[in-house]
Amino acid sequence: MVVFLILVCIFNLLTGGQCIKGRPDYGRSLPTKAECGRLVNGHLPKTYEPTHYKMTIKFDHSNSTFSGYEIINVKLVNNTNKITMHARDINVEEVCFVQDDRYLVPETRYCKTDETVTFTFEKNLTTGFGDLKILFRGSLNEKFFGLYKVKCKRCKKTEFINTLSQFAFISARRAFPCFDEPHYRTTFQVKLIAVKNATILSNMPEASDAPYGENELNMHKVIFTTTPKMSTYLLAFVIGNYDFVESKSKDNNVVIRVYTPKGKKDEGKYALNVALQVLEFFQTYFEIIFPLPKLDIIANPTLPVKAAENWGIIIFRESSLLFERNTSSIDIQMDIWKNVAYEVARQWIGNLVSMDSWSEIWLQEGLATLMAYVCNDALHPEWHVWHRFIYEELAVALRIDALKSSYPLEMKSADFQASFDDIMLKKGAAVLRMLLNWIGADVFRKGVRLFLQKHKYDHANTTDFLLAMREVSKEPVDEVMMSWITQKGYPLVKIDTCESCETFNVSQRKFTLKGAKTIDDDNSTWNIPVTYSTRLDSNKGKSFILRNVSATVKSEIKEGFGVIIKSGCSGFYRVQYPKNVSNYLFGLVKTMEMNAEIRFCLQNDFFALAKVGIESIVDYLKYLQNYKNETELFIWNSIESSLTEISS
Repeated sequence: MVVFLILVCIFNLLTGGQCIKGRPDYGRSLPTKAECGRLVNGHLPKTYEPTHYKMTIKFDHSNSTFSGYEIINVKLVNNTNKITMHARDINVEEVCFVQDDRYLVPETRYCKTDETVTFTFEKNLTTGFGDLKILFRGSLNEKFFGLYKVKCKRCKKTEFINTLSQFAFISARRAFPCFDEPHYRTTFQVKLIAVKNATILSNMPEASDAPYGENELNMHKVIFTTTPKMSTYLLAFVIGNYDFVESKSKDNNVVIRVYTPKGKKDEGKYALNVALQVLEFFQTYFEIIFPLPKLDIIANPTLPVKAAENWGIIIFRESSLLFERNTSSIDIQMDIWKNVAYEVARQWIGNLVSMDSWSEIWLQEGLATLMAYVCNDALHPEWHVWHRFIYEELAVALRIDALKSSYPLEMKSADFQASFDDIMLKKGAAVLRMLLNWIGADVFRKGVRLFLQKHKYDHANTTDFLLAMREVSKEPVDEVMMSWITQKGYPLVKIDTCESCETFNVSQRKFTLKGAKTIDDDNSTWNIPVTYSTRLDSNKGKSFILRNVSATVKSEIKEGFGVIIKSGCSGFYRVQYPKNVSNYLFGLVKTMEMNAEIRFCLQNDFFALAKVGIESIVDYLKYLQNYKNETELFIWNSIESSLTEISS
């Protein structure tokens, strides 16, 4: 309470005493008849928007609480007597709006269902700018969202407990009242106060660090430089006891640090080297220098996910980041590369450019996943990371997207968090890889660069991305790709006849697992960028767009039954061949005349079709005999999984 009263005094001085008006009972809202502000299709009204946050937050770790005050500069588009913003599990103690030397004190109404707080004023706030000043407090939780504390199982009771933030996707509102939607990009000036000797980090470098309070031996205050414009969910706070290792980018513009638990900084050196190489790669790939002066990477003992990304500060689960040279395996090395590459890619994709709304979150997640593989393939070609992509991303996405419980990449539901799973990450990446293979890797890279350049420090949507791809490729990318983004599931591409394969008939229908079919499935069609090739060139070849249910294709192939659909195993669909073509292609598997990607997809697709009765399990087992000379582990992993399903 003493800490809070100090903040009240500061707040009183800042506002000339006008914001504290008949409120001795701190912690309780004034009785009010004011109504909740109404959300519009789940969004805050567009009558006003924030332009800058200036906030101070003080942490009381002994009581697991925090208190703070903020000044939000607000742009009023129209006259209004209400301001509605997001707040959850936060007590707003004092609030006023300052405009043209007027100090307006509102009534406060919490709306639990919408997770908002509405301030209703007696008189209209007029068009222009003003400062919304709020005094608030809340509690640290142990649920890994908002502001949470992490207990150290090996620590003594008297030792410091780490405090971290997790604001994605909609939990900044649990730490401070805010406009908690991704399209609100504003600057932030942050001051954090915590116990002495604690490391205090935020998105930007510190501007100053000084003792704080009456007893300056116990606490210190860190002031950080102002952020670029960014969304609330990208803001981050970390308070804890850490060691760190440090390096700089080649141009010395970016300081990279890996923070580890005390005594483990040597285990952070490998990740530091990875982060440095990955950052340099993406600066070249995107042709945009890293937009912040520093990047902090935190190893946290416990985290429910592998990592939590914020702009300029990434929090990893310790086991997903640290590397012991004498005991860690090559698989752990590869995982660290993949994890770090994904999170660093997000510094551009989703941070430099954020999404208009959460319904389009698949784009930043899927594109960052794909970029991690592009980066790893460029820096470690000997790892053959696309084999891993096919087994861990593509095959998994094809399996789960055939279920009734699947959903479109671009969600219309407000409950997007409940749907944040492998569909967004793995299918999103697989569909984008299909696009990359269709238009070509160099053209795809130009499209990503154009998208980021056009929308940097701003927000964008799926259409913006597809139009950038269309502009550089001169292909109808938006028309083709929207059919994959707005409807769930995927097609089965069937070669109906292929006597010589110089000309073949091809058709499509939705593929579903048994019990997953719905009444509308027979009418589902996609604009499919079909790639096909021959056994002599199975990664490259020709392509066409299958827009209708069926089509006849002149392939110009002169090798008998050598047509291979889904070159490089890049398409997000299943393929069914006529019996004569299947016999021919699986014969090429036996003599190892096809690349590993096609060998994988042949058996993986055939098993999926056999599982639902389109093909025969007996034929699948017969064709597996052609894999006795197989040398690739990712193919054997797929075969083992199929055989396990058959035997269960």
